[in-house]
Amino acid sequence: MEDGAFLGVVIGEVVRGSITLPEAIELYEKKRIPRVWTKQQISFINGTLNMAGGEDASRRNKASEPEIEALARDVVRPNKSLPPQYRSWQLGFSPISVPSIMYFDAEGDAEQAVLEHLQNTTRMDGTTLVTKGVWDRLWGFVDNNGQQQSRANTVSKL
Repeated sequence: MEDGAFLGVVIGEVVRGSITLPEAIELYEKKRIPRVWTKQQISFINGTLNMAGGEDASRRNKASEPEIEALARDVVRPNKSLPPQYRSWQLGFSPISVPSIMYFDAEGDAEQAVLEHLQNTTRMDGTTLVTKGVWDRLWGFVDNNGQQQSRANTVSKL
């Protein structure tokens, strides 16, 4: 789903004329492939943690003891009594891993990738320190926001 959201944004920029299709593909490969590789590794490790058996399952379960004890002391706010160095092995519920794994904004990342690309490939104005690509893209929202097409259609229908 992240790939689709990212591609939707960068292909939208191709349609708007901010970047070319080859540039969109390059941004996708540059930004998404490393992230996907990381997520694949995390997914594999998470599966081995959840499906562990024997001694590995015993080690994993023992690692949960501080969390179980904290829940027994305070069901509402168990984290307040956990040791500061405690990390849950349950990656899908850990406040450490969840933001980086689950809360990722692929559309925001694509938007940032497009802006960085435009910053790195177009000249910068010496006075404003704004690059031409970023300037044109954002001012393009004024000139190319879909209204011109609908206005033309309205006028031709009258």
